[in-house]
Amino acid sequence: MMYNHKSNAGNTADVWKHSILLQVVNALRPEAYFETHCGYPYYNKGKMLFSSFMKVRMQHECRMTLCDTNKNIGCHIPVGMDMRFLHVDGWSQIQKPSGHDLYFVDPPYDSMTDLVMLEALLDDPTFLKPLIAWYPMFRDTHPVNYDFGLPKIECTFNEGKLIGCGMVFKNVPDHIVKGIQ
Repeated sequence: MMYNHKSNAGNTADVWKHSILLQVVNALRPEAYFETHCGYPYYNKGKMLFSSFMKVRMQHECRMTLCDTNKNIGCHIPVGMDMRFLHVDGWSQIQKPSGHDLYFVDPPYDSMTDLVMLEALLDDPTFLKPLIAWYPMFRDTHPVNYDFGLPKIECTFNEGKLIGCGMVFKNVPDHIVKGIQ
C-alpha cells in the first residue's frame, strides 16, 4: 500500500479528490483549514499542477495549517498568505485543540499504519470538527474493508495498481455530502 503524491499528481484520483474537496470547502466556507500531509504547493509535469491546499486557497481565503514530514516543503509554501507549515507528521497534530473548522486527511498510505490511524480518528467520538479523508484502493489490497460507518463516496477506475479511491466524511452536514457531484 503506497501512494506517492508527487508521481500521481494530475492522475484520475488526484483530480477527483480535488473536485470533492473543493465542493465541500465551497459549501462549508471554513475560516481555518488543516491538512495532515500537504505535499508541495505545486508540481510541474509539463504543466503546472497545484496541490490540494493551493486549490483550496485559490477558491477560498482562510487561515491554513499545513503539515508534512518533508522539511523542504516549508521553503515552497507561499509567504504572506496566512499559511503555517509544520514540519511534522499531521497525525501528531490533528487531535490538538487548534480552532480549525475543516480538516483534510491525505496521508501517503505508505504503510497500513496510515489506514489504522484514519480508522482510529474516524472512530473517535471526541473529534467533533468536520473532517474529510481521502484513501486509495489498490488492486493488490482490495477489497479492504472501507466500511467506516460514515458517509463516503468512491470512484473506481483502472490505472495500474490503483483501481479507485474514496473520500470519507465525518461531521460534514448530510446535505453537503448528498450534494456532491
